[in-house]
Amino acid sequence: MKFFLGRAHLAVCGLWFVVTFLVLFPFFWVCIALNWRRGIVAINYLWTILFFYGCLIPVRKVGASRRIDGAAVVVANHGSYLDIPVLTDVFEQDHVFMGKSSLGKIPLFGYMYRSLHILVDRADRLSKKRSLRRATRALREGKLLIMFPEGTIRPEIQPGVGPFKDGAFHLAVAMQVPLVPVTLPFDWQILPDDGTFTAHYKRPLAVVHPPIPTMGLTDADIPQLKERVRAIFMADLEVYNGHVHESNRANGRESGPPLSPARRAV
Repeated sequence: MKFFLGRAHLAVCGLWFVVTFLVLFPFFWVCIALNWRRGIVAINYLWTILFFYGCLIPVRKVGASRRIDGAAVVVANHGSYLDIPVLTDVFEQDHVFMGKSSLGKIPLFGYMYRSLHILVDRADRLSKKRSLRRATRALREGKLLIMFPEGTIRPEIQPGVGPFKDGAFHLAVAMQVPLVPVTLPFDWQILPDDGTFTAHYKRPLAVVHPPIPTMGLTDADIPQLKERVRAIFMADLEVYNGHVHESNRANGRESGPPLSPARRAV
């Protein structure tokens, strides 16, 4: 019975997602055509409000302020396809996601996503270079750049964190903008990527941490930044879930030389 209720819940929420998107799509199209970022941010936020409240799972936010002053790189753990709408609901200012190119192939949604966000084909070197340029430009314009340093969802290690790629940390250091860690403890439970096509009733939670400054840091400090963020994610996942997957205790850890005394306070 629980299994069938989970599938029914997923079907209802999926239908509501499509309906709300189709209703709002003309407004997205106009804002994209006019390049009206303020309107895009407002419609995006309205969409997430309609979706989550319509599914009776409004997002709960705890921790630091959701209003970030100026540009920053937001990094979040990645355990579910629900992560993107949850993070869209969390931040109030203009933001862009960097995600995989396959999202741009979804009818209508793909048009909206590739017009507003940054898509990257990791197998294409030119695509990676173009994405890096767009990400740099977004930060220069004062936007939030939201990235998943794991790069993909790994359902077999949930709740947990896989090895990090350098991209988000390199961008933050190169642009000297802060890193903002956000832990999503429950998305992997609510909408698991396990092939069962079921959803589980639970309110999404976003734990927003204070920005980590990167002023004065160089690429040599990236391993320690990665380990610091990973430790934040792991601690939150253990607190809110009561445990982490055993594989996370040994795998995915980063190493490198210690920070200098001036940088250790970062």
